[in-house]
Amino acid sequence: MQAQNPLAKVKGFFGTNTKSNYFEKDIEYLNSSALIKRSAGNLAEAKAAKYIANRMAQMKLQPYQGKYITPFTIKHTNKLSDNSYVEFFKKKVSWGSDILIMPYSGSGSMAAMALPGFNEPDNVWFIKFSDLGVELNNPRGDGSIRMHSKAQQAIRDGAAAVFFINDVATSADFRTAPTDVLESLSKPVVIMSHTAYKKHIAANKDKDWINVKYDITKNSSGGEGKNVVGYWSNRAKETIVIGAHYDGLNGQANTSGVAALLKTIEFISTKKLQNYNYMFIAFSGHNMNMAGAKKVIQQYNLNNTKLNCMIHIDDIGSLETNKLSIKGAGTSPDWGDMLVNINLKYLVKYDDRGAGYGDYEPFYRSDIPVISFSTPSVSKDYTMNKEGIITIAESIGGMLAEIDNSPKMRFKKTKEPIKIKKISIQVSMGVQPDYDFFENGVRINTIVENKAGYNAGLKVGDIIIRMDAYDIKDINMYMDELAKYKTGSTIMLTVLRGEEKKKLLVKFD
Repeated sequence: MQAQNPLAKVKGFFGTNTKSNYFEKDIEYLNSSALIKRSAGNLAEAKAAKYIANRMAQMKLQPYQGKYITPFTIKHTNKLSDNSYVEFFKKKVSWGSDILIMPYSGSGSMAAMALPGFNEPDNVWFIKFSDLGVELNNPRGDGSIRMHSKAQQAIRDGAAAVFFINDVATSADFRTAPTDVLESLSKPVVIMSHTAYKKHIAANKDKDWINVKYDITKNSSGGEGKNVVGYWSNRAKETIVIGAHYDGLNGQANTSGVAALLKTIEFISTKKLQNYNYMFIAFSGHNMNMAGAKKVIQQYNLNNTKLNCMIHIDDIGSLETNKLSIKGAGTSPDWGDMLVNINLKYLVKYDDRGAGYGDYEPFYRSDIPVISFSTPSVSKDYTMNKEGIITIAESIGGMLAEIDNSPKMRFKKTKEPIKIKKISIQVSMGVQPDYDFFENGVRINTIVENKAGYNAGLKVGDIIIRMDAYDIKDINMYMDELAKYKTGSTIMLTVLRGEEKKKLLVKFD
């Protein structure tokens, strides 16, 4: 193939008006209140699938094997009913962004007046994260098990429902509900995000009561999820897949990825890259262990003979100071050449692994090179950066032009994630580690005042590199060491603060 500058193809490929009516309408509709609770099998998902299919047809994509929407069978276990709600002072909160329901939660309804710390029978019990004494959302810890035990005891003591409220920091929020297989409980048990806590609990601390009303109903049911698949055929031997999930309890979390997906379709349809076929997929079933992505691979027998690579667009709606996260960079030795211009434009945090929680992993398991784009996690109520979405979509377009002008990519297996073993932790440092930090040590993301780490002088941004006589390379080593200590013991930390090493004595009171 004759080499050429891929950026020559890309310049202005979205037209002179980057704030096109379609782009604005895509975000407005997919992020509307009618669709914000879309999940595999419900009405909101069906509406979103139809909209995406219509947009694909509008941009002249072919329906793959005769149809855009391809259903797959799903089975919901203890599914939350569409009519379930929680409200404070007559204002409903959002499932997924404000409230997560525990998988072991029971059903129930009530209009109550309650207060944190004031636990009476047959009422709502609010239990603060700070009172449980562990980094609850740490995947290596036993925080979720402790929460289950606490909820179980509260229900035995008469609680009508248990609300775990994150009074610590946004970084302590759970992205999804814990997946530990634990005994089902008879009453509702939910987690409240830090933003929701500040808005509905902390902001009303001077009132006599917190007015809370809820109707939480769970049931088991079956149904159909819907993948949306469009195809641009160049009669080529291999195909490039570009995908983004469109389902989720919080619409904003995936609207940005779908909007970028539709932008890249516009690129292909207007510039007509010719050396590969292009398959665009809006996945459903993301929150069901990537059920939609797995079904597409099985249904269409997609493998490394048919596919060149898979590009995955996750939540890219929070671009700030040009920070971008890229996963899967180690799944092909050729990604380095394709990412040159992206490296020049963004501050990129790379994770080489192809295995991870994303719709790209099933493709990696089929020996297909994958790459996944996302922006760093921020507060769940952030304002979407529309210009940032367009900028990242343009960069993906530039990379597609580079790939289209290159030989088939080579596949390479990457290191598997460390298998997590739950451990019991009896003390708390009072800090929230940065779980997206991939360099040596453990970087501190949040510090709780008047806890052990705060009292020892730890600061946000410090990197723990040693605990007593043991070097700390990652979060797993940190948790292993922390589990050795009991209340009353002390530990000497060595931290990096900028380029300076500091020693801090931590006492676990």
